[in-house]
Amino acid sequence: MMRKTATLLSALLLGGLLTAPPARAGTATASPEGTPRPQTVSGTPGDATPANLTIRYMLTKLFRGSCDGSFPLTAEAMITSDRDTDVDYRVVVDGKPGPTRTQRVRAGVRNYLSDFWYNTSPGPGSGRVRIEVLNHNKPSKEEPYSWKCLLPSPNPVRISEISPMAYYGDCAEAPYMTAYGAFEARPGVEITYRWTIDGVQTAANTLVVPPSGVLEVQAGHWWREPKQLGIIGLEVLNHQVNKLWADYPVTCQS
Repeated sequence: MMRKTATLLSALLLGGLLTAPPARAGTATASPEGTPRPQTVSGTPGDATPANLTIRYMLTKLFRGSCDGSFPLTAEAMITSDRDTDVDYRVVVDGKPGPTRTQRVRAGVRNYLSDFWYNTSPGPGSGRVRIEVLNHNKPSKEEPYSWKCLLPSPNPVRISEISPMAYYGDCAEAPYMTAYGAFEARPGVEITYRWTIDGVQTAANTLVVPPSGVLEVQAGHWWREPKQLGIIGLEVLNHQVNKLWADYPVTCQS
């Protein structure tokens, strides 16, 4: 009886008196030739419009210090965006690209892209570094950097680095600057130091030299007004150490 019923249903289907049930959503149905029909995916596609990114300015490190071994260099760009998004970028040093970084940027605020690399040159020199965004509208900016080797000091406590950042970019606002420094001494030694920025002394700060024997410091950011070359100094207050000075350039670009 079951076999006769199945035979009757098959005949009715072939004769067009009955229709097969519709395929369930999300499954492929067979075409007359036996090949799967393409599926239709519902939903609205995501917004693929790239963000409008603008690099407002770039800072590059002017290293002034001990070239004994390797020393760090860095570059930084301030970028604005018309919407919140993820930015892929990299730093290219003298034509050699570094690793790709990803950073979240926000609309309507200052965002900073930066990276660092090491130099092992035993003598002074210069080069060019580029920060390039790899997605959206792909802005990039390239500027020079340099390093100058200072003679090593025999003092038990010494300033081993004073490195201002050079400014290149939009001067609609006063340039926003910073600088880096380092001290070398026995681990555990206390060092009290202060910066002098364009003739104005900062508050003194005391730190302890870590086990590496190198104490790295950074000056607080400041606005450079007038928008021109400035000078920065670094000194030790509790040891007999000569004060070091360095110029930092400001290059306004439209």
